[in-house]
Amino acid sequence: MNGHVIGFLLSLRPVEDTLQRDLLLATLATCPDILPAYLAQSHLVLDARLSARWLASAGLVARILQTPPPSLLLGGAVACLEHRIESIAPAVLSSLGRGLQNKSALIQLTCCHILVASLQRLDAVVAVRIEHPAELYSIRCVTPSHMAFLASDRISELSFQ
Repeated sequence: MNGHVIGFLLSLRPVEDTLQRDLLLATLATCPDILPAYLAQSHLVLDARLSARWLASAGLVARILQTPPPSLLLGGAVACLEHRIESIAPAVLSSLGRGLQNKSALIQLTCCHILVASLQRLDAVVAVRIEHPAELYSIRCVTPSHMAFLASDRISELSFQ
């Protein structure tokens, strides 16, 4: 079923239409477990360059990262660690490195906005995990500090070339 939802979301044009953007954000807030797949397959322009399309795409990614993170339990089963890390710090963040080093202050600020949104998402996840530590322990779960370390490791993979 999630494949159909992702397919529908990919057919939207959230950068160009505010109603479609609102629908996308509401759907991702309701089904946060599909966020990594959506970002991986979306056609958002994430290569930092000073253009209206990139600014709109980057703003959308920041708004997407401001949606609530997925709960610890996805459909009654404990979510795998890789899925949690991807939903907190998606692989698309790796494209921010060049933007943070760009000469344009607007590009740097926009990339910082996305990075802050991801760090706030991480903070929200760690806070929930600390409030409910009993739910953390299963074969595929780790402590909040280990999860924070893994997410920060993902963020540190930003390409500064």
